[in-house]
This record gives sequence, C-alpha cells and structure tokens, in this order.
Amino acid sequence: MNIYLQSTDRHFEAKLQFIVKEEDHVLAASYIGIPEAVTAITAGIIEGRTVVVEGKELTRGHDPFRRIERKVGIGDVAHAFIYNSLTTLDGLSGVIDSDKNTRGYILSLHGNIKEDVAQHMISRFGLPPEWSDHYAGLFGFMIEDLEVIQNPAFQHLNPNLRALKINGSESDVLEVVEMALKNRLLTIPESEIEGKFDPSWSLKEYMVNNASAMNKKLSVMRPLHTMKDKVDPAIATMSRVPFPAQTHVIQGLINGLDVENSVITSANMGTGKSIQAIGVAHVLNERKKRRGSKRGTAVLLSAPGITLSKWEKKEIGKTVPHAKTSIVRSSEDALRLLERVRNGYRPTVGDLEFTIVGIDKAKRDSEPYFAGIWKRVKNTSDSYGWHCPDCGRQLYKKEEGEWFPLDWSDVAFGSAPTIEQLIDAREEKALLPNGLLNSWKVKWRRSKQFFKCSYQEGVQGYLPDGASPCGTKLYRPAVKSRGETNKRPVANISKIFKRMKKYFDLYIVDEVHQCKASGSGRGDAFAQMVKSAKKTLMLTGTLVNGKSTSIKEILWRTNPKSLLDKGMNDSTGDLTWAERYGKLKQIVYLQDEVNHQGWVTRQRRKPMQPTEEPGIAPHMTAEFLLHKTAFLDLEDLGLPLVELKEKPIFITPKPEHEAAYRQFHEVMYDECAKRARAGAKGAWSKFNPATLNYAARPDLGAFYTFVSVDGQETIVSAPQLTGYTAKEEWLIDNVKKELSEGRGVVIYNNYTGEYQLNERVHDILKENGIPSRILNESNTEKRSEVLQKFEDEGVKVIITNMKLVEVGLDLLAWPTLIFNQLSYEVNVVRQSAKRAHRIGQHRECRVLIPILNGTQEMSQFKKVMSARGHALMTEGRLDRGELAKYSYDEQSSLATDLAECFAEADLANAWEELAAIEYQDVEMIEEANFEHILADRMKELAEQTLKLCGVSKVVPIDQSESNIVTDSTEEDSLFNITESSGSSVDLEDDGIIALVDITKYKKKKTLKAPTENQLGFVF
Repeated sequence: MNIYLQSTDRHFEAKLQFIVKEEDHVLAASYIGIPEAVTAITAGIIEGRTVVVEGKELTRGHDPFRRIERKVGIGDVAHAFIYNSLTTLDGLSGVIDSDKNTRGYILSLHGNIKEDVAQHMISRFGLPPEWSDHYAGLFGFMIEDLEVIQNPAFQHLNPNLRALKINGSESDVLEVVEMALKNRLLTIPESEIEGKFDPSWSLKEYMVNNASAMNKKLSVMRPLHTMKDKVDPAIATMSRVPFPAQTHVIQGLINGLDVENSVITSANMGTGKSIQAIGVAHVLNERKKRRGSKRGTAVLLSAPGITLSKWEKKEIGKTVPHAKTSIVRSSEDALRLLERVRNGYRPTVGDLEFTIVGIDKAKRDSEPYFAGIWKRVKNTSDSYGWHCPDCGRQLYKKEEGEWFPLDWSDVAFGSAPTIEQLIDAREEKALLPNGLLNSWKVKWRRSKQFFKCSYQEGVQGYLPDGASPCGTKLYRPAVKSRGETNKRPVANISKIFKRMKKYFDLYIVDEVHQCKASGSGRGDAFAQMVKSAKKTLMLTGTLVNGKSTSIKEILWRTNPKSLLDKGMNDSTGDLTWAERYGKLKQIVYLQDEVNHQGWVTRQRRKPMQPTEEPGIAPHMTAEFLLHKTAFLDLEDLGLPLVELKEKPIFITPKPEHEAAYRQFHEVMYDECAKRARAGAKGAWSKFNPATLNYAARPDLGAFYTFVSVDGQETIVSAPQLTGYTAKEEWLIDNVKKELSEGRGVVIYNNYTGEYQLNERVHDILKENGIPSRILNESNTEKRSEVLQKFEDEGVKVIITNMKLVEVGLDLLAWPTLIFNQLSYEVNVVRQSAKRAHRIGQHRECRVLIPILNGTQEMSQFKKVMSARGHALMTEGRLDRGELAKYSYDEQSSLATDLAECFAEADLANAWEELAAIEYQDVEMIEEANFEHILADRMKELAEQTLKLCGVSKVVPIDQSESNIVTDSTEEDSLFNITESSGSSVDLEDDGIIALVDITKYKKKKTLKAPTENQLGFVF
C-alpha cells in the first residue's frame, strides 16, 4: 500500500504505514521510502497539495501541521510522520490552546482509549488528575471515531491503533464537570487541610481567606537553619567577625553543604559575599580540626581577574590572616601544583590554604587540531571521509539513533578540498600526513561528540559485530612549529585542577552568573573546576536575569541529578526548559497562498522559531533553588543606607530626528521581518544595533546592506543629522547640575566599539566646558588602579562601558550614575547600577535613565525592566522603587497581590520567618545625618554580633570603619576579634553557640532593629 504525490513534472510515492482522515482531509500519516520522495510528499501535504491513497484523493485542512522526519539505516531510506497540530499522541504531547479551539484529535498508538482521553482532558483543559478514571465515560458523548487506513504489511507495529475526535470548548467541558459535581458523579477527595472557597472570590480574596490553611502546610517544612538555631563558635574567631545576618547565612550554607554538594549565596551587591565565603571555608577548617583530621583544608577560589588582588589582600588577608594564599597566573603554576599534589602534598593539619585563579585565565586553552585523516573511503573511487589516525577505520556519527559517516563540516569550517586538488597535491608531494594540502588552512570545530574514535564500547560507541574497540582521542593541541597555529601552546588550567581528583575540599566561584552560558569558555572552566572539589559554593548578586534558562546550565554543572530526576538530560535545549519553567513567545505570520492562475486562495500561517521572554515559573525556584540557596539583601544587615533614587526620564526627540528615525525604523523592521518569514538565519541581528545607535548617534547616519539567498542586495539607510540630539542636551544640562552640587558622575554606554559612544559623549561634554575621562582599560587587574588614579586626580566625570565596572569595583566617589545606553543583559545593568550604592557611601545615590521616546530605546527599557522584576521575584524581593511600575506584567503583578494577601493575613511566626523581605524595609537616611547615624548603628551591631557569638569582653574599636568595604589595617579593623585578644567564648554542649532571642530586641527611637523581620536565608 503506497501514498502518491503527483507534481507538475515528477511523480513521488512511498510505502504507507497508516493514514488518519476526516472526510477527504488528512489528519495524520506515517510513511517510509527514499529520502527525496518522503520529503516531497511531506512538503506536498503541508503546502495543501493532493495525495492519493487507495485511489482516494486527500488534502490537508486549514489547521497547521507538524512533521517528524529521520533517515533510517545508512541513510538511503527515510521515515516521515506528519500530523495535525490539534492532535495529541497517546493523549500526552501537543497541548492545545483550549480557549480558541472547539475540537481536538487523539491518536492512540496503543489503543489505551480510557487513559489517552483522560490525559488529553487533563493536559488540554487543566482538569484534576484525581478524576482521570471518570473522564472517558463523562465526555463520551463528545467523542467520535475517525477512519484509520493501515497497511497490512505494517499493521503488527500498531495493531490497536485508533484515532478520535473530541468536540467541545473549554466552557462546554467545565459545564459537564459542574453538572457532574452537582449530581455527585464526581466527588472532591478528602484532605487534611480544610480550605475555603467561594466562586465569587478573586484570587486575592481566595489567598487571604486560605492563608491560615496554607500556613499549616508550610509549618511542617523546616529550613536547614533558622534565626533561633545555633551557630558554629568558629565564626567568632575570624579577625573580622561578620554582621549577625552574615553569621546566619554562613551557618545556613554550612548546614546546606552537609546535605548537598553545592550551595548558592544570592546576596545583593554590597552585602559581603566575600566574608560569607571566607567564613564558610574557615568554619569547615575549624570543624576538621575539632574532629582530629589528619590534613588541613584546601580551597579553590575562581573570580573575575579584576578582583584577584582584592580577594588575596583585603578579603582573605584581613579576615583569616593565618590562611595561606597563592594566585595561579599561568598554566605552569597550575602544573607545579598538580605535580606537588601527585607527589603526596596535602595542607598541614589545621592549615587553611586558598588557591586563587581568574575565571578567564582558567578557561584559556590551546588551539584545537583535529587528528583525523581525510582520505578516500574504501571500495569507492570518488568518496572521501574522515578516518581514525590509530585504527584507520572510517569515523561515524550518531543521529537520531542511526549511524552515518562523519562529514567534513562536522569537524571543520568551510569546504573540503576537491578531488582534483588532492590528486595534484599528491603528485607534487604536497600532502600532509592527515591527507590535507600543506597550504590548506583549516579552522576546526571542537565538539565533544567527536572527541574520540567512534569505535568504542558503550551507548555512544559504534561497534558492529566483530569489530574491535579503539576510542583514540581525536583532538590535540595545534603545534606552532608545524605551522598549525601562531600561538604558543598552553595547558587548560581548569582541566589541570580536574586532574587533582577532589584535592580541594571546597570550590568557591565568585560571580557564578557569568558562567551561565552553555557553550562558553567560562562555563566549561567552571564545570571542570566543580569536579576538582568535594563541595561547591557559588556567589552571585544577580542569580537570574529574568529568564528561566539563565540558571539551567549552572544547575546542570553542579547538580545534574536534580535535572535528570525531572526528565532532563545534557541535550535538553533552552526552549524545552523555558516551555516548562519560563515563558515563550512565538510570532506567526499570515501569508497569502496564490494558485497557478494567480488567485489568492487562502491565508497560510507560518510560525517563527519561539523565543524566550522574561518570566520564571515559581515551581522552578521551589524545585531547584530554595533548598540550597541563601538570600541576603542590604537591609538585612541592619545598617542604614543613604537614599537611592532610580528615575527614568522620557525625552521627546527633535522633530527632524524623530521623522528620520521613524522612517528608518519602519523600513528596517519591514526588511528584517521579510527575511524572518523567509527563514533567513540572523534575520533580526542588525535591527537592535541599527535602531538603538541611530537614536543615540544620528550624526553618523545609518547604512546597512542585506543580501538575499539569490545574491540580491537591499540597502537601508538614514541621513546624517548635525547638532546635538535632545538626549545629548539633557545630558549636558544634568551633568552640569550634578557637578554644581559637588557630585561625581559616571556615564554608562553599551556600544563603545564601532559606534564610539564614549568618544561622542566626551566630545560634547568638552565642547560645553565639562572635563571628563574615558575608562577603557582592558587589563582587568589594572582597571581598579586606573579608577583609583582618577579619584586621586579629582576626576568628576567618567565615561565607560558598563561591562567594565560590572563586578569588583566600587564607585563611591561618583554617586550619580547615568545610563546613556542600556543593555539587554539584565545582570550587567543590575550590577553596574549598584556600584555606588554600597555600605560606606555617605552621599545620596542617583541612577538616572534617559530614554528617547518613540524609539527602540523605549522597547529595550520595558524588556529590561520586565526581566529585572522577574529576577527580583526569584530572589524573594518585590521591587518597590521608582522603576517597579515599568516591570509589571501579569505574573509580577500577581506576585505583588499574593505578597499583599499574606501581609494582610495574621499568620504564625513560621510564615513570617520564611517570607521574603520586601524592598520597602530598607532604612534610608538623609545625607546630612547619615555619617552620625551610621557610626551609632555600627556600634550597636558590633555589640549585637559579639553577644550573638558569646564574646564577653569587647576590644575597643574604631567605629567609623566597616568590615565590608574598608581597606583598614588589622589594628583598626571594626571587628578585630581574635583568639589571642583576651575575649572569651561561652559554649553550650556540642561546641555550638546559642543565639540570642532577637524577638526581644527593643528599638531605640526610630532606629530599626538590626535583625527585625530579617531573613538570613531561605533554605
């Protein structure tokens, strides 16, 4: 039995497995044949052409179709399965938009009608799974059987195959359920929790009325550490004792490492992530000493290069001065350490050793060179392929469960040498040992899939009957002396650490969010160093960027089991993850279909590739983060902060600029959209840079060229405009205003390369008598020195790319930050916006965001603010600032309503201790009174910390210094408490310090209790 397609000049046929039809419309079909015929038939059905089965002509309906095609065997046969998009397979895959469709289809491959109908109703309409046994009978009147034509030769594959059509909308289904409940055909299962429900309630009213019941469910869940639990006495023996909130976080992380291999501290910028990390390492070492361990504690710490010196001298050196520190600056340093470890070196009993490495230094690797041999395939005359350099057999790759010969493009960019070129080179003796021309320059791809010879044992190995295993490594470093590269070969530091086989007791990774990308060098280095240590502690101030996929790879590299348990694996893509835990957007274009006579017959829907939008499902946080993450905010420290004012300013462009921009934007949009509809790769890649920079720099004009598949060029341009833009005039006026108040200003740009935004801002300020300096130091370790030099020289205006100050730098001397441009990288915006608002700042902080109205800047601003709002929600905070109203969408506004619901309910203390602290709790102090109040508050916190740790004698301290941001000497450190300082520690049983009852703390006048409503972490 065959399926036929007749085109204008060709005839295609394939063997039919089965076809499902409704009247003369195809709903699903499965067939097999030569690849060209199978592809042609599939394309014909999708395009609405007629196919013939058993003499009957069939076409597709108006609904979109989905298809699955794969090659079988050695690739000479292909199998295709095509089905209506309203169809679910076995009731599970393909959830239908139930609000807009009154029909759906079920293809039951195994004939389990009762189960498949139930799963269809649960997935499509969100019905409770507790009633799944009743759905097939309850909705039987909506179900009708469809005709299935099966090829007798293949009927044994699916002997019970059935297809069903379900007629009914969501309102119809809910009406049936409602009647069944009234008639007691369906009963609500009993529950221990007695909830309340009124159909007239809103979601907010429902949450308020059931807050007590929810609290009962929550009360049975105990975090790994609470504010009333004990802390380890070793915390009090550090030279700089942490604040009470930091102490709770340290103890919580320690408890977390007892049950997990990796934990995270998501602490806002300026809350002392470094002292938390050092505290964890110190406590682990002291615990080993108490337990009589025969070796000390080795800690590996990776961080951005700009912070290495700060970590060594200021953080580690002043917090645990007895610790030994060393910075790995080259692969030679790492190799020397590896040799020492292999020779038996271990830290001396009681010693704490830190090995520090820059994450960018750790990722560097030699240029890869593929070791395969390109030669003629055996028993062929004109077919070439890759062969193993050891066993000599042709290499294979695995696709969709089938094995195919490895292609040139699988391991190399560009095109392969032709047969003629190879013959000529052989005659001229110009062939290299790998079969390539000695003049042929190849850029190699590096893929883990082809890292070893395909002839190996295991699931990933290709081992036909009787074949012997090989498994030879196929990549090696390129050698400079052979002309394969112009770089000196280096060893990958992260892989050297991996070879130390868990030598390190703890791996601390600073700014872990920079390692989130799946294919990045930082991400790979992070993954290798995780394997070098027994436990991992991750530090970040921006855990997520508002999108669910921003945490996926970090979880996979540190705790793959949690993802495997949820059905994920190493090949799970971002779209699959975002579909479950995030938010996807898909654009569908409507295209007119024209028949051969030129008539428009109907509109065809052409969906584009889905893209992820800001949005994070709450259950992602619950499943992967809450049990292993400590959250800490600035207000939790109990210190007052100067006022922070974040304000967007919307500026109307000048008429000439507005008109030119609007025309350019529309033409650019239409051109990119046209190419997206045609399926061109990177169709939108030029849109954002073009529109954003013509809004910022119309003096450059705009000129962009698009080349179609057939080589035709389309040029989109915009005129050059002279003079200042409205935004530049605003910038000049406001910089003058800030300077008149004696305030330093930092101006952030994003496109600082080709578009030279830094130079443009510098020039217009200079023309108006405003001196400024550009910070563009590329050496990360020297950047802080340059910034310090600017401060010493009294530079008041700095212009820079926000990425250069994203981490590791404080901008206390420049309390006004102006985002002349934003970035779609939300973490970069959040980090750079906090560079001045830190403990130690005594001036009011201002973050100004000028937006040119009616341009792409407005769209960018909304998207960044939306992502920022979702990121804050994931971290347990709701944005109450000036920017909050620009970040609300359906999900974030709901979260706000829920938080208000719980705030209105009179809940038990357990709920309050686990609830997230809202941003409005930050104590803001007027600039004039700040220094006096800060000194008093730090004295109170010092006493509170010492009491918390059981210290009975207080050493005189300089109250003006902070244990987080200052670079004080050991003598005048704020919390300079050591074992030899004369202090005594009162211990309870088990050597653990009991915490004071913070609920009895009394406020003094209007001052906020240092730990009132404070959540040290949410484990």
